[in-house]
Amino acid sequence: MRKPNFLHIFFSCVLMIIGVTALNGNTNENVHITTLMDKITFRVDMRLQSVNGGAYIAGSFMDQVGLPIWSQVAMCDIGNDIYEISFTGIAPGLYQYKFLNGPGGWEFNGFGGPCTNPLDNENRWLNYGGGMHVEGPWCFSTCDLFCSGLGDPGSSDTNPPTIDEPAPANTSITCGDPLPAGSTLLASDGCDYNVTTMTGLPTDDITGLSVCGTGGVIRTWGAEDCSGNTATVTQTITITDNVAPTIDAPVPANVTVQCGSLPPAVSLPASDGCDAGVTTTGMPTDDNSGLNPCGLGQIIRTWEASDCAGNMVSASQTITVEDNTPPVLATTPSATLTVECGNIPAATAIAASDACDPTVTTTGPPTEDNSGLNPQG
Repeated sequence: MRKPNFLHIFFSCVLMIIGVTALNGNTNENVHITTLMDKITFRVDMRLQSVNGGAYIAGSFMDQVGLPIWSQVAMCDIGNDIYEISFTGIAPGLYQYKFLNGPGGWEFNGFGGPCTNPLDNENRWLNYGGGMHVEGPWCFSTCDLFCSGLGDPGSSDTNPPTIDEPAPANTSITCGDPLPAGSTLLASDGCDYNVTTMTGLPTDDITGLSVCGTGGVIRTWGAEDCSGNTATVTQTITITDNVAPTIDAPVPANVTVQCGSLPPAVSLPASDGCDAGVTTTGMPTDDNSGLNPCGLGQIIRTWEASDCAGNMVSASQTITVEDNTPPVLATTPSATLTVECGNIPAATAIAASDACDPTVTTTGPPTEDNSGLNPQG
């Protein structure tokens, strides 16, 4: 057997899978990239050929990618009649292969060259040592790197990967509930025959959330190939808050009090499943519209708590105000007084007050009952 002539070109181009740990709380993790190793890329220059349905490749290694050996596999057109395909999972070893101009259009048909095996149908040699490896671009049916006199056309892979599973359907959750767990999606690349892998975990864009933590989270799955081509799919997770806060202490029971003896107003503790800023109701408000002009009747005392989404809870107490206490005289005159006829003291008012009625300041002039006097006075 003639010693094979081969060219190994190692390079750093691999399919990259972009992935980010799913949002937990409201924290977005950093991007990490998973690199796929042990990849062989074959390239063929078809510029001197009348291409008949595309370029193909067949080889003795095809059983390692799940196909019968020498199966004919279509290659990816990356432009300027340069075709490419990559395989992973091939063990290091010595293999043979050929390019085809369309199905059945074998190269080196009846002739060979320094890169072929004359003892076996003039197949090309592949001596693979593992890692990342590129064969070519070989000119079809020659051992030249690029077709003679044409040079490097500068072709590159512009075909993006494919994300082969749909993103989960858009969904809604309630604020405070965890986001749905992020999972990987199957992805592949048209120029890489068996590089069918995962996108990695998605990224969560939370810039659409309000200060209340409600709004839309855009979850994105992405795949990027070694040429920088990218593909993405997205899901929108809408976070809603339709639940009011809670008042975490019982409202005081309804009560009846005397005028002037209202119970002191105090705030009550409160909380909200989404808005951590809700800690108290604040001071209650008193609705005095149920009092009569004397200040008697009912007061409705109400406590309220609102979250930043506008949800509100309220609770009330009824305070009944009564007045069963008469006014108080500042002085009390003697119960009886004996005077000479014609010396009755002058009638004067006495200062007075009332706990409920601030208009009570005096008794006014007293009244005299003279029914006890005889005709002589």
